[in-house]
Amino acid sequence: MTELERILKETLDAQTKELGESLTRHQERLDIQNRELMETKRTLAELRQRLEESERHLMRLSSVYDSLKPLLEKLNSSLSAR
Repeated sequence: MTELERILKETLDAQTKELGESLTRHQERLDIQNRELMETKRTLAELRQRLEESERHLMRLSSVYDSLKPLLEKLNSSLSAR
């Protein structure tokens, strides 16, 4: 092997090692970001579920209020008339 071939081989080996390490670092970052994304998706699904539950509760409260409103108005009128 000539000196030039040895230098080229060393350079190629060093660059190959560097690229491998860089690829490993990028893969680790992607794995971390993927885990964070999955956690965000789980949190979002939980928040959506809570929102739907809150909407159902609000609808029930609104229905109860609508049912009680006439009675409350009558009671208010009766109390005001005294």
